[in-house]
Amino acid sequence: MGQGRGLGDAALTRPGKNGFVLGYGKTAASGGLSGRLDKAALPVNDAGDCQVFDVRVNPDLMVCTGYDDGHIGICSGDSGGPYTVDGIVVGVVSWGAGNCDRYSIMSRLTNEMGDWAKNEIGGQDPPGDGKFTVGLSPSSGSVDAGRTLSTTVTSKAGDQGPEKLDLSASGLPDGATATFQPTSITSGDNAKLTFQTTAGTPKGTYKATVTASGPSGKKTATYTLTVGGDSPSDGPRPSVSPSSGSVSRGGLAQPTVTVTGGTGASRLTASAPGLFSAPMFFPQTVEPGGTSTMTAFAPFQPGTYKVTITATDTAGKSGTTDYTLTVR
Repeated sequence: MGQGRGLGDAALTRPGKNGFVLGYGKTAASGGLSGRLDKAALPVNDAGDCQVFDVRVNPDLMVCTGYDDGHIGICSGDSGGPYTVDGIVVGVVSWGAGNCDRYSIMSRLTNEMGDWAKNEIGGQDPPGDGKFTVGLSPSSGSVDAGRTLSTTVTSKAGDQGPEKLDLSASGLPDGATATFQPTSITSGDNAKLTFQTTAGTPKGTYKATVTASGPSGKKTATYTLTVGGDSPSDGPRPSVSPSSGSVSRGGLAQPTVTVTGGTGASRLTASAPGLFSAPMFFPQTVEPGGTSTMTAFAPFQPGTYKVTITATDTAGKSGTTDYTLTVR
């Protein structure tokens, strides 16, 4: 519901306009309070036609609404409820007939009192639901792991006019990041969005959510990001999960090693200065996309040890990754 107005909106309370009143009051003069919110459509009348009560209807301070035929009107318990025209609060329920069947009188807000109230609350409309729009062009794309891909964030201002929008992204795959240029735009402007993947970003199709946050709310757009296959000529790329571990003296660490890319199967080896023996792999040879379990035996000397894992494919190309072992 829109907020109250002032003198500048006097046309909303001219005779002939139609509005709605809301209230929790009685539904009949002889009944009790309804306990529910009711809504009634009441037209605006000429104050001169409402001089039917002991209290004079002053058109400068009051709005005469409703009917004089007994079929609907405000009732006891409705006082203070809003009277709206075109979605704007232009009056507040004040008084009416004892039988709840005659004209309904509202305190007027399209006057100095409305100006005062508007000034007290800042004169601003409350935040809406984000009337601006946001989109992506294109809304999908494919990229090889370790490479970048860009799209354009588009926006359009809503009925509240231009506003600042802060951009963010979520739902990205492991190792991928999103960079906006710029990070904030004015609705109606565009921004460049770049997805950066790493060599370890898993293959697959992901739904990334782009969010634009402004004073009037939030809107989202979805980008379908496909991380494609590796080029065999780039050589194998091993990764280890987790990338570090902590064990007691003489204990075992057994992380999982995954190899992507490369030509044919890759053979795994490891070097670890300070350990009694080099870690072992089960299996020692894996196909692209395959996994192996590394077993590292911790020494009895507490400390932190670096394990370098190497994958060598059938073309003789190799890649490495590191595992950090902490001995307690």
